[in-house]
Amino acid sequence: NLIKAYIDKVLESRLKENLTGIEGMTMGYIFRHQGQEITAKDVMERSRVSKATTSQTLNGLVKKGYIRMDPPKEDKRKK
Repeated sequence: NLIKAYIDKVLESRLKENLTGIEGMTMGYIFRHQGQEITAKDVMERSRVSKATTSQTLNGLVKKGYIRMDPPKEDKRKK
């Protein structure tokens, strides 16, 4: 909890954007993998958080307008 609070505080002080620590780390992962298909499962495995937390994080980034989630045409179950 202390590490999360520290990351949130650093992001808040250095960015004008309103991102949480996990959102910032997720954005970093997405940025480093530009041009590749990234699934919610990839993000979940990389960040080592639960499926619910990953879903919440990605939905928050969609609502804030940072990312767009498009299901692949061959498998609509993927995010």
